[in-house]
This record gives sequence, C-alpha cells and structure tokens, in this order.
Amino acid sequence: GNKVDKNNGNKNNSNKNNSNKNSSGNKTTSNSKTKSSDNDLESLTINNAKISPAFQKSITTYNVTVPNEVSKLVIDYKKSDEKATVSIVGNENLSVGNNVVKIIVTAEDGSTKTYTLKVNRKASDNTKLSMLTTDKYDLTDIFDKDVDTYEITLENDVSAITVSATAEDKLSKVTGTGKYSLKTGDNEINVTVTAENGDTKIYTLKLFRKYNANA
Repeated sequence: GNKVDKNNGNKNNSNKNNSNKNSSGNKTTSNSKTKSSDNDLESLTINNAKISPAFQKSITTYNVTVPNEVSKLVIDYKKSDEKATVSIVGNENLSVGNNVVKIIVTAEDGSTKTYTLKVNRKASDNTKLSMLTTDKYDLTDIFDKDVDTYEITLENDVSAITVSATAEDKLSKVTGTGKYSLKTGDNEINVTVTAENGDTKIYTLKLFRKYNANA
C-alpha cells in the first residue's frame, strides 16, 4: 500500500518558463535621432603662418611663429561634421611674445574639443628712421631711410648744431640726437636706432665746419 506520488518531483516544471516571460516586452525603439558627437576638424590652415606639426585631427596642440607685422591669424578650417559649431578665442591683437589661440569645436550633442595654437609673435626688427634733420642744415629733401651716411659742409660761423630724428617704428628707441658743439674741420655725429628686438642701425652725419678764412 506504499503508493509514491510520481509527480512530486515535477511540481516545479510549470515554472520553467517564468524567467522568459519578459523577453517579448523588451523591444527598443530605433534611436535614429541620436545627436552627433563628432567634434573634429577635418582640416586647419593658417593662411599667414605655418603650423607645426602638420595638421592631423587627432593632434590638438600646434606651434605657430609669426613676424611682428602679423597681429591676427588668418584661420581657415573645415569641420568634420557640418552640424558642429566652431568658436575662436584669443586671436585678436596678438602680443609680442607668446600667445594662446584656442579653436573650440562643439559637436551637435554639446561635447567639445579644443585645438590649441601656441603663437609666438616676433618683436619688431625695424631699425629705420622716418626723419633725420638738423637746425642748421635741412636734410628733409635728401633724407632716405635706407641711406645711413650724410656729408654736410657748414660755414665757419656755425659752432653748434642740433640733431633731430624720429624712428619709423614707435617701439624703436633713438639715441644720439640733441645739441653738439662743432670744431673747425671734420665732425661726426652718430644717431642709433634700436629696434624692439635689439637690432641696431647707425645713421652718420659727417659735418665739415669751414676754417676761418681770416685766420
């Protein structure tokens, strides 16, 4: 009379599919409106300078050297994704010496990448005068900024002379101007222009004061 319930061991069989009940409810809607995260530049060119190293979209820091007369970079670029936006910071009125110009690319999804240009603007090397003259002999008509020596003959009664000069570049310094006593015979006055970068140029006045005819 020992009947065994042969189904006891299978009581849980009806639950074997429970873990799969939700599999049919997980359909994900296709997200075709995902915003682009592309914040690369495809190309970058500085029209009035060279960048180093050569541009690659994965390289974000570059060195640029410009002459003194360049106070702003002329930047051309192409975005990898037309939906990205680009802003440029620090490219106005570059200082002599080191500057940082940043090109910030913002992808459609708001993520950003910054390309950094380390710009060195050279100091002025202008050592020229725009004007050189004296109070006893007007050099205005003969002065040429590229001619550095002038020979002048003065009458015997000119015993002193005042030299005036103006640098072509306002950042240059001029020394050697002012009042000089003149001896009879040969005299020499040197006017030196020192450029912002330390270069110098000397303009020379060779003055001959006539001897006293009555001596």
